[in-house]
Amino acid sequence: MGRFLRRSDALARENAVSLGRLPKVAWLVQHPELRGVFVGGCVQRGVGSKFHAKAHAHTHHEYRGWICFRSTSWLNVRQIWLHELAHVITREGHTDRWRAFLLQIGGTLDPVIIDGKTVTKSYHAVKRDKRLTNIGR
Repeated sequence: MGRFLRRSDALARENAVSLGRLPKVAWLVQHPELRGVFVGGCVQRGVGSKFHAKAHAHTHHEYRGWICFRSTSWLNVRQIWLHELAHVITREGHTDRWRAFLLQIGGTLDPVIIDGKTVTKSYHAVKRDKRLTNIGR
């Protein structure tokens, strides 16, 4: 595993906020499949690494079971935790099985809106016209 940087200033210690691996006592969700939480980038690429989403889950290979948060801003959004935990447990993307499990643990498929801003989009299944998916086959 690579190096993981931590903020060492007094404010960070006082608030238990760190970049890199988040201590298990600070996790908002406890589940045996959840192996780790990384803040400030991706556990696979390190602190400061960029990705588009606010968080993502590793479902396979070396970092299976890890949830990565782009920043500390999203750590208090329960629906993001549940969304990513559903990925960790089902080891799947946005499949029907993942959707059913997300709802089972109290998550939502509806967009999550905080302070008038959309935090997550809708994850309802989209029916596709089979005639269009077979074009070119």
